[in-house]
Amino acid sequence: MQSKPHSSDQFLDRILNGHHHRGAEPPPDADVASPRIAVSPLDLARVIERVSRRFLDYMRLELTKLGVDDISPSQVMVLLTIGQGEIAVRDLLDRGHYVGSNASYNLKQLVESGYLERGASPRDRRLARISLSPKGQMLCERLRLIDDASPCGQNLEFNAEAD
Repeated sequence: MQSKPHSSDQFLDRILNGHHHRGAEPPPDADVASPRIAVSPLDLARVIERVSRRFLDYMRLELTKLGVDDISPSQVMVLLTIGQGEIAVRDLLDRGHYVGSNASYNLKQLVESGYLERGASPRDRRLARISLSPKGQMLCERLRLIDDASPCGQNLEFNAEAD
């Protein structure tokens, strides 16, 4: 079931104040044809932060269902950001917007628990390169399968150009 979007101000108000629930219908007086209302950067930052926390809670739940207890949801996001192939640590920091000390700790933990393989760049031995280990690839694949089977996004239309 696909519901029509709320006007921006009502949507943000509900999200920011914690009143947005899945399956909630828009109020009868909602004008769905109204033009977009400008969203302040502060409001946008609040929504992004709230969505991020909710997603990490969701990821924690899925890891529990899989019986995985040696990795945090934030560390899973690092694995998903790395993806397939090999990446320089510097590129990971740029791509994932991680703070250096936090990323360094997470990478060390991921290597020690067997989710990542770390090596030196062949051109410059001072630069670290990382890639998913078979254990890390397996976890990412299991999470992708869960995501593919999830009913949450199956009926949503995605228009990247409009977004």
